[in-house]
Amino acid sequence: MPDSHAVTTAEILLERQRLARDLHDTVAQSLAVLGYGLDEVLGDDSLTATSKRALRVHRLELSRIVAELRNEIHHLRAAATLFDWLSSRTAIELEPDQGFRSLPEEPELGHLLLELLNNAAKHQGVSGAKIEYRSGVIAAQFFGEITSERQVDYNQLKFGAIGIKERLEILRASLESNESGFLLRLGPDNG
Repeated sequence: MPDSHAVTTAEILLERQRLARDLHDTVAQSLAVLGYGLDEVLGDDSLTATSKRALRVHRLELSRIVAELRNEIHHLRAAATLFDWLSSRTAIELEPDQGFRSLPEEPELGHLLLELLNNAAKHQGVSGAKIEYRSGVIAAQFFGEITSERQVDYNQLKFGAIGIKERLEILRASLESNESGFLLRLGPDNG
C-alpha cells in the first residue's frame, strides 16, 4: 500500500506542477498583458479625471487578481499540507492537532472545510477552531464570540450549501454540525 500511495502522491505533484505552468503561461500572462494595456490607456492625456479614477480602480482590482492567481500558482508548486492550504485562506485561527496538521493537501476537502469555517465566522461570530483528525473523522470545536441563535444551518445556505453538498458527495462524507462545531466523517477512500 505505501508504494501505491507514493506513486499517487508523485503523480499528483506532477499534475499540480503542470497546472501551475499552464496557468502561468496562459491566464497569468494574459492578465499581465491586459494590465499593461490599462496602464497605457491611463497615460492618455485626453481622458477625463473621472475616467482615469475609474480605470485606476479597475487596474488595482486586476493587480489584486493577478497577485491572487500567482499565489495559487505558488501553492500548486509547493507540496503543502491541508493545514497550510487552509490556514493561508481563512481569517479563522486554527489550532490543529498533529493528525490534522499532517494531512496532505486535498482540494475538495480543503474547499469544503474553508466554506464550513468561513460560514461559522460569518454567521456565528466564530474566531477560531480546534481541529482534530482521527480515523477518517475531522472534528472542529469552535471558539470566540459564538452566538448559538445564529447557528449555521448548512441546508439553508444557498450557493454555499450546493457546494457543500456536492463536495460531501465527492468525498463520500457526512457532516454533523451544531453551534459549537462540526464532525466531518470522510468516506473510506478519503480518510
